[in-house]
Formats: sequence, structure tokens, C-alpha cells
Amino acid sequence: MKPYSRSAKMLSALALTFNLAGCELGSFFECATGKDWALEQLGLATPVPGPFSTAKLDVNAIVPLFNEGVPVIAALVAGRYADAQSYFDDVSRRPAFLDKCLGIWAVEGLIRKKSVYLLPILKSWLATHPESKAAQLMLAIAYEEASMQAHGRGYAKVTTKEQWTFYSERLSLAMPLLETLAKDDDAYGLTARNALSHSYFMAGQSDAGWKVLDEHMTKMSLLGYGYINALEYAHPKWSGKRSDERSNHVLAMADKNGLNEQRRKLLVQIIDSHRNDIEASGDPKAWRPYWTARVAEVPGEFNLSHLMRKETYVQNWIAVLDLSKRITALSPRHGEARYSTAYALQQLGKNDEAFSAMVSAAVAGSDEAMGKIVYAYVKGTLGRTQHDFDTMYEYCKFGAAIALPSAANCIASAYTDGFGGVKRDDKQAVQWHLMAARGGEINSMHDLGVLLPRVVPGPDGQMAADYWMRKAADSKHAYALKKVKTPVPTKQGVGCMIGKKAAELGELLIRIYAFFH
Repeated sequence: MKPYSRSAKMLSALALTFNLAGCELGSFFECATGKDWALEQLGLATPVPGPFSTAKLDVNAIVPLFNEGVPVIAALVAGRYADAQSYFDDVSRRPAFLDKCLGIWAVEGLIRKKSVYLLPILKSWLATHPESKAAQLMLAIAYEEASMQAHGRGYAKVTTKEQWTFYSERLSLAMPLLETLAKDDDAYGLTARNALSHSYFMAGQSDAGWKVLDEHMTKMSLLGYGYINALEYAHPKWSGKRSDERSNHVLAMADKNGLNEQRRKLLVQIIDSHRNDIEASGDPKAWRPYWTARVAEVPGEFNLSHLMRKETYVQNWIAVLDLSKRITALSPRHGEARYSTAYALQQLGKNDEAFSAMVSAAVAGSDEAMGKIVYAYVKGTLGRTQHDFDTMYEYCKFGAAIALPSAANCIASAYTDGFGGVKRDDKQAVQWHLMAARGGEINSMHDLGVLLPRVVPGPDGQMAADYWMRKAADSKHAYALKKVKTPVPTKQGVGCMIGKKAAELGELLIRIYAFFH
């Protein structure tokens, strides 16, 4: 385990927490495998998708959104690092500071959606451009996001010591890069500060996190998202009894910096939601008037997105369609809203519109949409021809070119099953399954558990196979569950368990947080 700089206090806290959980720190190191199998290349190459035919694609749905960040992702996936760097060089020459930031953020948002998937590619980019601030920043952001994924982003019912080790190691790889970039007042430094504040909070360094947030709000004083991020950490779940103090501090910063009236109203709404348990209610009669009133007062992306998710949960597809279209009018590359538009159209029986909307959502970064496109050509949904594997494969190559895990799984399956004119090749299949599994594709996780020992013989191949099969079982993959009935912690396995139920894990996290305060 690689500790953070200035992390003796955190290590002590972890030791305390593990002892409280009935597991000594010494056994933590003993139980860990020492390798983060999700990031191990196992001597395999990072695959590059082949050319695709646009004749079979819905080009009208692709072209309007194939701009800003998307071509950069395509360049990185294809190994054209010079082209990716050229984009950022052009961004740096933009005259307005905010325009420079927007150019960086367009790529950052896509990187965050594909963090583990893109990690080997981003490492190669930095290796070929070691002085590139853009490469350093995007790699750091990918590591930060990957650290959250290491323990299930807080949703896992059971978190192992091995997962906490990987969480720590990935975060320790992100923080030095972010700390270096954050020293500068340019667009890269500003973006790094925002990410660094998250990293500090994740590492339990609350005071450092708040210091960076203050610097961020001061530098970008008229943007709303910095204040919104700060209020997230002012929530009682993070700040406890200091929640009101933290919230009032953010409001004072907004007033001092001259934040406009609409954005300040949103901050007041968010603070009110901290004190109002209406958000926890599942009754539309309770939450619908509350959120409708919020949207009426501040009809921005933040409120619209929250109401859209609420209406999706109760399957109010007419409302979802209206809200999702309002969001994409404000933010055209909003992948979640575009997917919601497509899904609502599908539920309303408008298949042709739904399919085009799915393609647009995929271009905007929605892997759920890519999965629906693949499924449509297999099962004949969304008005597509069932078993049209040739057209499906062209969409899969396109999706893989913009780093969508469902598309990578599709290509891997082609190498296994031989469709789309592809010759069977277990090694190629494993290389693509590895990319897809890193992106969260549970079918690829299962298939790696089967194929890896054939392609990578020896202990590493078997341990990586065990890891991915276990991940598939954790994600409720039906066949993996039959093969991994009762995982037993071993030196090569999952390590010691530090929580058996979500409530127990939550209490452990609260104890860690309390220790830092």
C-alpha cells in the first residue's frame, strides 16, 4: 500500500477502524494480493478498433454531437496522442479564460465517465507527452474516479480490505498530479483544484478540501458549479454539526463574489434540501410539488435533472420526455438527459425517434444507450431488424472508437462467436473484454473469468480470472453467481472483510470521518 503524503493520521485512522471491525492492520497487508487486477495489463496490448462504415450509421444523429470532447476521446482510443494534444494546444490559445476552461471541461466530463476504461490509454499519452498538462490532468482525474469505483462508489453492501487498498493506491496516484497542477492559476490549475478538493475529502483531509474549494470559488467567482460542489460537502452527511456553518460560509462567499441572483437562489434551495427530508420521500404527492416549485423558481440544469430522475422512477414518460429535452436544450452533450429522451420515446412506442435519440445519447457518452443499440439488433427492438449482426457490428466499432464499454464487449463477443465477418481469436477477445470489464460491463467480467487462463497461463492469469468472475458475481451475473457461490477470503482472494452490511459499513465510515475531526 502506498500512503498519501502527510497521511500518518489517515493510516492511524484506518488502523483504528480495522481494529474496530475485528481485523488487525497486519492482516490487512497479509490478505491483500498486492496487485490491482482491474488495472493489470497482464502483458496484453490495448486494442484499437478498426475502421467502420458510416453508410450503415445514423449520421444525422451523430454529427451534431461529434464535437469538442468526443473527437479527443476518439483520437486517444486510436493512439493518435499528437491529435489529442493538438486539441488542448488549440484550447490554450483561446483568448478568453472561460473558453479555455470549457474546452478542458468538455473532455474532463467524458473522461470521468470512462475512467478505468481509459487509464492504460491515458498512461500511454502521458508517457509520450510527459510535459503535457492536459495528459497529467486527465490521468489524475481518471485515477480519482477509479478510486471511487474500487469500492463500489459507496453502493457495495460488502467492502473488503483489498478494495480499500486499491481505493487508497489509486487516490495516491491522482493526488500528486493534481497538487502539482493546482499550483498554477491557469485553466488546468483551476480544473485540478476542483478535482483536488474531492480527493482531499475522499482522503479524509477535510480542512485541506475546504481550503481548495475557497480558492476555487474565489478564482471562478461567477460560476455556479463551484458553490454547488462546496454545498455538497456542507451536507450533514459530510459536515455533521458544522453543516449550517459550512453552508452559511458558501453563501457568504457567493455574496462577496457577486454571484447572480438566479444562481444564489439555487444555493438557497440546496441548503434547504439539506434540512428538508422531502428528497427521501418516494411519494409523488410529496416530492412533485416540492421539485416543481424549485424548477419554476430556478429552471436550470441542476433542478431539471433532479426532477427528471424522480419522474423516471415513477415512469411518468411524458414528463421525462419534456424535462430531458429542456435539459439538452441547455446542455446539448448531457448524456443522461439524452438517454432519458431516448428511453422515454421507446416507452411511448416511438421507435424510430427513440433509436436516433439512442445514437445521439451514445455519442454524448451514454453506455446505457450503446447497450440498447446492440440489443436492438439482436432482439429486433426499437424498430431494428432482428439478428442484423453486420449493422450492429458497425455500430460496435463506432462505439468502441469513442470508448463505450458495451461496444467493446460487442467486439470481444465477435472474436469469440465469429459474427460480423470476424475470425475467432481468444486473445483479441480477452483484450477487448478487459477494456469492457474495466468500464463496468458485467458480461465481459464473466467471460474474462472463463477465457483469461487460456490466454494468460500461470498464476497471474488465474488470479485475474478469479477477480473478474468474482466481480461479475458481485454484480449479480447469473452464470457467475453459480460459479462463485461463497467467496472465501484468501491471500489470493478478496482479503479480509471489513463490513457485512451497508449499515455496518456506514458506521465505519462515520467513525473514520469523526476521527479526522
